[in-house]
Amino acid sequence: NAHQNLKFFSMALIGAWGSGKSSYLKTLQEDLKQKHHIIYLNVWELEDSSNVISEVKKEFDNIIFNSNYKLWLLNTLQNIFYKDYFGLLSKYFIKSDIKLPSFFEQTLKESKDRYNELLKKILSDRKIIIMIDEVDRLHEKQEILNIFKVIRYTASFDNVFVITALDLEQVEKKLTDDIEYIHKIFNIKHHIPKATKNEFLKYYKEVVFEKSKDIIAPQKFENLLTSQDLRAQVSLLDLLPTFRVLKNSFNDSFFLISSLQSTHKEEWQSYITF
Repeated sequence: NAHQNLKFFSMALIGAWGSGKSSYLKTLQEDLKQKHHIIYLNVWELEDSSNVISEVKKEFDNIIFNSNYKLWLLNTLQNIFYKDYFGLLSKYFIKSDIKLPSFFEQTLKESKDRYNELLKKILSDRKIIIMIDEVDRLHEKQEILNIFKVIRYTASFDNVFVITALDLEQVEKKLTDDIEYIHKIFNIKHHIPKATKNEFLKYYKEVVFEKSKDIIAPQKFENLLTSQDLRAQVSLLDLLPTFRVLKNSFNDSFFLISSLQSTHKEEWQSYITF
């Protein structure tokens, strides 16, 4: 909301796997969608950068169409003679032989400037916020670099900025020689703080126990959280590095117990120990 400068703006949301980056983005999306246009992209699901570009183009087209049908129609007619910005952009991601532009084809800068003016007319005081998630799940180095190119080219519009959620350590391992390029892409880096044992304990007591109190007695539940394994000298809280691991462990236990209850009725507890 504080960002007013009509220049390139890109933010990194950094955290380890399971630290809550996706949940953070979803919460932020709810907070901002009344005031701005939100585009959420899970790049792991989209598989490659060409699909990402196609998805961004469709989302932009929908925003323009819903905001001003006449301007959308005019832009569509102009694209009969001039390849649109995203069409020109795609050649920077696909390896092919050099082709000379046609007589009518614009340069990338000309196309970008034309599209930028269109967006400013459409958006007025609103912004398009692109949220990019799951970059660190990509395996191919070139695909990761291509996603950063998408960020570079889309965040350069005046009324657009990008928030990218990623585990920076995982991405740096895959890019080794291109680490500096990553850091140049982001104006701001926001690190999600690690959860503390007290926060885990609060979550267990307020959420997990409330959903499992018909399964386990309060004292047994308390013992799980506080007792120590005499060999390893660790408590349950020491074994859960993130909320994702915590939730997964609870869900796995819950489904196991539900299965035992359905097959063994009142005797289910004899098959497990807490």
